[in-house]
Amino acid sequence: MPSLIQGYEYDIFISYRHNDNRSGWVTEFVTALQEELAATIKEPLSIYFDKNPHDGLLETHNVDKSLEGKLKCLIFIPIISQTYCDTKSFAWQHEFVAFNKLAKEGTPLSSGEGPGLPIKIHDLDAEDKTILENELGGVLRAIEFIHKSGGVNRPLNSKDDEVRTTGKVLYRDQVNKVANAVKEIISSLKNPINPTAQSAKSQQPKANGNPLSRKTIVLATLAIMVLMAIIYVASQFIGSPSKEPEIIDKSIAVLPFVNMSNDPEQEYFSDGMTDEVLNRLFRIGDLKVTSRTSSMKFKGAKLTAKEIAGQLGVTNILEGSVQKSGNRIKITVQLIDAITDTHLWSETYEREFKDVFLIQSEIAQGVAKGLSARLSASVKNRLSEIPTKNIEAYNLYLKGIYEILKVTPESMEIGLKMLNQAIALDPDYAMPYLGVALYYGASTDFSLAPNIAMPPLKIAAQTALAKDSTSADAHGQYGFYDLWYAWDWAKSRNELVKGIQLDDKTYSSHWFYSWLLSSRGNFAESLRESGRTVELEPMNSFLGANHALMYYYHGEFDQALRELDRVRSFDTNQPFEHFTRGQVYSKIGKLEEAITEQQLAHQLFSAPWSHARLAYAYAIAGKKKEAIAILDLLEKQSNTVYVASDVVASVYVALGDYDHAFQFLEKGINERAGWMIWLKVDPIWDPIRKDKRFISILEKMNLNN
Repeated sequence: MPSLIQGYEYDIFISYRHNDNRSGWVTEFVTALQEELAATIKEPLSIYFDKNPHDGLLETHNVDKSLEGKLKCLIFIPIISQTYCDTKSFAWQHEFVAFNKLAKEGTPLSSGEGPGLPIKIHDLDAEDKTILENELGGVLRAIEFIHKSGGVNRPLNSKDDEVRTTGKVLYRDQVNKVANAVKEIISSLKNPINPTAQSAKSQQPKANGNPLSRKTIVLATLAIMVLMAIIYVASQFIGSPSKEPEIIDKSIAVLPFVNMSNDPEQEYFSDGMTDEVLNRLFRIGDLKVTSRTSSMKFKGAKLTAKEIAGQLGVTNILEGSVQKSGNRIKITVQLIDAITDTHLWSETYEREFKDVFLIQSEIAQGVAKGLSARLSASVKNRLSEIPTKNIEAYNLYLKGIYEILKVTPESMEIGLKMLNQAIALDPDYAMPYLGVALYYGASTDFSLAPNIAMPPLKIAAQTALAKDSTSADAHGQYGFYDLWYAWDWAKSRNELVKGIQLDDKTYSSHWFYSWLLSSRGNFAESLRESGRTVELEPMNSFLGANHALMYYYHGEFDQALRELDRVRSFDTNQPFEHFTRGQVYSKIGKLEEAITEQQLAHQLFSAPWSHARLAYAYAIAGKKKEAIAILDLLEKQSNTVYVASDVVASVYVALGDYDHAFQFLEKGINERAGWMIWLKVDPIWDPIRKDKRFISILEKMNLNN
């Protein structure tokens, strides 16, 4: 059966190692996929699947040249397993690598996140993961068919669906995901959009120069359409962040270390040690480590290790206690298998404070040994890094970050002072500069105008990069500056992508990148990035609310509410959740509920911008008197604190006073008001979207393309 598209031999190519089909798993998958495709797509699709059960054709390299033609397919589906990444195998050399080469050369076969639509049936060893990422030049995104339980690493199969448990991934659901992904790609080919066609049209042969053939133009157009479709479905590969986390072997949560000093003033040190041990464990690719935010939710919790592990979806727990007295410290840690309540490793360190970095390294290596995690020479070197030789600078850094994370005006000022003191003691120490950037980033929406906060944020991020060019957080902060203030979209993208490439497990670059993509209208990619932050930090209620906000900008209000419900199930006091829910309610007609949510958000935020959002909710609900009263108050406050002009403009839009709305939007451009990055997509601007003045503002911001 020929491909649906002329010039292609097959619609789908299945690439796999025959070792993975000894049990018939691949055959069963292909059969299930064919059945699901038949129920999903009207036209029959052609699938290349070599059913040879022996280690012959695919493993001896005795292959006819015709296979090269078969690789010219619309959709390449590699079955990624523990044996697939054998660089000597035929499947790797002549299918995966060959296909990836075609994709890099511009053949319409790849999304840029990895070849085709990968299927992953095993958790990979660190070595295999490195081989994959080196070949791809990035991180693999795959639809997983992995049976999740402690100590188990095998493919999910149809029989597993017979045992039903809450939050469990079902085999048939994963097959359906693949079929839906294929459908989206096919749909994009059948319904090309005008900009793509215009792009191809602009490349018509010219009288002089190197003419393009009609076939080349068609293939280029098809490449763009396939690329767009695969990007759209890529967000579904990660899995639904609204599901409960699942147990994965070698997964670990570091619980907040207990301050045993009987001195509340030493709490900064116990929290700081928790963070530093976490940061070192993050460097071990063979481990899955839960985030700081997820772990910190259990500070002081009266739960068993097994109960905490169940909520976080991990197998292992690291507990610790800290005592600091003068220049002496005592740190005790124990690693527990929370499933069996077995102690895997423990150690007590009694040393001078100057040895704190060595202790952190030894703890990380002890955990790795206790969980049989692989440590390459380069990882061992990273675990042993000493960020500063000035121990007092390090102590001030810990204190400064502790104060800033309290997020009160007083504590943030104290924290900034301590960070600057740390910089004075060791100007080459990169981390305090990141703390300074964190301070200004948090301040810009609450107390400081963008032109006051953002330039020093830029300097701090640049300096941190000068001290440590491998810092993913520094690239993230610099990308945030270019997004939120400079409105340099291309430069912001470069910095954020660099941050992700350096450390895919650091959420900040994914978070800001989701903002950039959504502001440009690239919703599928934006949701992929915000979904990645939730995958990294499932118990971070702020990131969950941000993921819902991306759905809101996309107009997927039901999906936004589902994610907000998930967030509210474990955090009822997240102000950003209340704000986002209020925005959604305003758009679906729940106007009184919207007012209630924005009232709650403002009570928690206590910021001028959150007050303006409440005024917007009043105005949309027809309560003009209440809305105008808030506007009057904000006008008075603007003499002493920063009031963002764009949020004031949104209230005037809701009141129907468009002239005043445009006056404040113009002021917002001069201020570089941050929320204006979403002018193109935020539905609050729909009433004035076709106004020439609005179009002019988009052009000034380079948001109109």
